[in-house]
Amino acid sequence: MALRTLKFLGKAYGTEPVKVTAHINNQLVFEGLVPTLISVDPTTDDTNFGTLFTVENTSLFPTSFAGTYPMTLESELGDIQVNNVLCNYTPGGLITGFSKITGTINGKTLTVSSVESSTIEAFTAAGSTPVHDVPCTTDMAQSGIISQMMVVAGGIVDGAQVGQNTYVESGSGSSWILAENVIPLPQGAVVLYGVTWSENTGDASVYQSAYLGEPVNSEGTRDPRTSVVIDGHPQTPARPAGKPGGPWTWKINDGSAMACNLNVRLGDTGS
Repeated sequence: MALRTLKFLGKAYGTEPVKVTAHINNQLVFEGLVPTLISVDPTTDDTNFGTLFTVENTSLFPTSFAGTYPMTLESELGDIQVNNVLCNYTPGGLITGFSKITGTINGKTLTVSSVESSTIEAFTAAGSTPVHDVPCTTDMAQSGIISQMMVVAGGIVDGAQVGQNTYVESGSGSSWILAENVIPLPQGAVVLYGVTWSENTGDASVYQSAYLGEPVNSEGTRDPRTSVVIDGHPQTPARPAGKPGGPWTWKINDGSAMACNLNVRLGDTGS
């Protein structure tokens, strides 16, 4: 049975490397210095997260494990922010390309006038992860091709995002049929942004979100951390009403400690 590696995404701030100490299920899994981004944390934002630290091939997380462990995280010599947790041997959609689509929608029919496409290196992403912040530059090749595996991440009409996470049902050439999702499809002239993806059943070198809502956590969200307590004070994510959300950004100041439940979904070796 394969053992899994977890990557904890985040960033550190300070004038020197920040010491991070992590325990999972009362076991010390990481203690060391991590590099800092800038000397002063200007704000808590949800962008530009790298790997803060890694827990490699741990017996705590065989591919057969799915559930929750208690976790603590401490910061010294600077502040840190923590966000998503990634894991290998994790099934899900793997993004392989990105496109900017210009055209018109009439009902569910998308008539395409141009497509700017880019093939990107395989990287961690779940099929449901919006990618509208991925750059698609004007110098990309005009491929004119839309894959039936395209997931349309969103369209901009009058400055508002619509049609998020719809997908292509059928079509060819310049005429395609889109699926109507929770958000109604835009009508008329549109610019849509989408990804092509392939299914990953589980691989040692591919890292994807360690938790996507199953088994159900204590807060009914897709957040890998629940029941968060910082310096003895219970924390509640300021999520909008009715939005179950995904990974939340938590800030741990110099000299502070966070306790939480760490949620991890079932693994798969792909065999």
